[in-house]
Amino acid sequence: MTVMQDIIGVATPTAPTINMDAFEEAYRQGDVIRQEHQFLRRQPPDVSLWTNSQNPNDGLIERGNISDCTSLKASWKKNRAATATVLLRADHHIARWLMRMPNDNTLKKNCVLRVDAVGKKMRWTGLLKNWTLRKRDGVRFLEVTFVDDIQFLQYLLGAPNPVLPIDIFQFPRVFAIIGPSCWAISLIIWLNLLRIQASLWSLGLPDDPFDGGGWDGPFDMNDWQVLIKSPTFMEDSSLWTLLASRMDPIDKVIEDALDDGQLYLSYRRVFTSEGETVTGIAGVTNPRNGVLVFEVLDRSGYFADEGTGTGGNAFDGFRRTVTQFIGGFIEQVDTFVSDNQAFPSSYFVPNWDGRQAPSHPWIVLTDSDYSGIESSELSWAPAGPVQVVVGGGNEFVDTAVELAIQTVGNLLSYFFLAGFSSGGDIAATVIMPMLRGTILAWNKYKSSARVQNLGWVHLMEMFQQGANNAWTLSAIAALRTGLAATKSTTGHAIELYDGGPYIPGIHILPADRVGSTVQGMTDSISTDPIFVDQVEEMTLAFDWTSDAPHSWEVKVGQNKAMMTWAERSSRLLSKALATLQNLGVSIV
Repeated sequence: MTVMQDIIGVATPTAPTINMDAFEEAYRQGDVIRQEHQFLRRQPPDVSLWTNSQNPNDGLIERGNISDCTSLKASWKKNRAATATVLLRADHHIARWLMRMPNDNTLKKNCVLRVDAVGKKMRWTGLLKNWTLRKRDGVRFLEVTFVDDIQFLQYLLGAPNPVLPIDIFQFPRVFAIIGPSCWAISLIIWLNLLRIQASLWSLGLPDDPFDGGGWDGPFDMNDWQVLIKSPTFMEDSSLWTLLASRMDPIDKVIEDALDDGQLYLSYRRVFTSEGETVTGIAGVTNPRNGVLVFEVLDRSGYFADEGTGTGGNAFDGFRRTVTQFIGGFIEQVDTFVSDNQAFPSSYFVPNWDGRQAPSHPWIVLTDSDYSGIESSELSWAPAGPVQVVVGGGNEFVDTAVELAIQTVGNLLSYFFLAGFSSGGDIAATVIMPMLRGTILAWNKYKSSARVQNLGWVHLMEMFQQGANNAWTLSAIAALRTGLAATKSTTGHAIELYDGGPYIPGIHILPADRVGSTVQGMTDSISTDPIFVDQVEEMTLAFDWTSDAPHSWEVKVGQNKAMMTWAERSSRLLSKALATLQNLGVSIV
């Protein structure tokens, strides 16, 4: 020990030792994962055609593999039906079979296209829409178009009462349910699938059909062609919503709830002939081959209690916020939360495949000359007026004032006009046209946060239509609509070629939150802001006529600023009021 060490009484600090064997082993494991990912990226999609068996108990049977097709383009869109187009040589045996289908009475007319990519992690399935025989450069091709399986919800109606016969009796007039979004959406789908695919008069239905312990009746979903997977009511922590339907298409009924909660409606056909199984659906143990399974997922985490990444910059990373409401649920604010909490445990599991956790997105696509971003659009608009005025009348107050004038006037005229008891009625007839719409007839809301953000010079106020009565629920809805319609908005959309360093289907999935930057926003790329949007569309395509191997195109965000939650909320409240009116209850 040196003299100084003797004085301070400490030992010589030693450098930490590194276990090189463990380091090299970790590197080898990481290299194996990278090689597996690159193999999956290069692996061409597996394309096949399936058709209905003559025996319904067999489900779907494979008609043939068409991975050798001339070209393919298949899209996955967030909560919207997408299409796939396949180009086959006219002399291909599957093309011959398709062209024979219209005139061959022994063939079932529906067939299903199946596209498996990235080691079956991404699966596109859909029904045949049409085929067209074309001649190009002296060569005949069959162009076949399919529509993905989300279209099943376009052709499923939300009955007012799914457990009663439609053609005999439907009460109440409107089906309405309030609850957590994932559970409520799944329930309205399940009830109408039940109406179509089961005999309703021999069922002992549980209180919660997604609770496996509640089933005890003679009920079997194993022969259904469409199923829905959902958490139970108590397990679902998604945003609450109101769903209402009076024989409306299910996809329209659930559209607003999916957008409001930033949820994703996923679908996947399960092929039991290849050893695949259906999990998480009570009572389904032996489904038919090719059964279609829907599930509502929250891949955004925007309204989760722990919040999610909504912005930031390259130097500081993601800024995480939690969404809250202020001003009597009229305004929405995003509250910053510190990142002292631990990252999701899935990020530390060995052989983690890169799947994102909604609360902690990690992918940032940096716009530069060397990135895979092909095109991008960014738009921004400042907020408008700071105050919204609604109303114009108050029927309750007007009625009370008229009654008071009539009562007092009739009493006074009775005593002072020798028993004449209609003086109050005459006075009300003369006075009320001048008083109507003057007492408590207007309502206003001023956004102090907007005043502070805009500064001294700002637009002052606006009148919002939609609420004749200033002190009702419809007035609150109108106030929200007015503020939301004039709120500061940012719209950002990018197109990414082949995922860049990230692999679509592994690191990026539809509805995932992905960060991106716009080159030139600031003087340094380290301070360029991060815009966070959901993946709206993913497209897989190849075309051997132009020697183009399979590649991905990923679209993040929308070309226009998305409708805000406050605006969605006002529309939801308007729907609630319309639902109550359909039920025969008027509160506005």
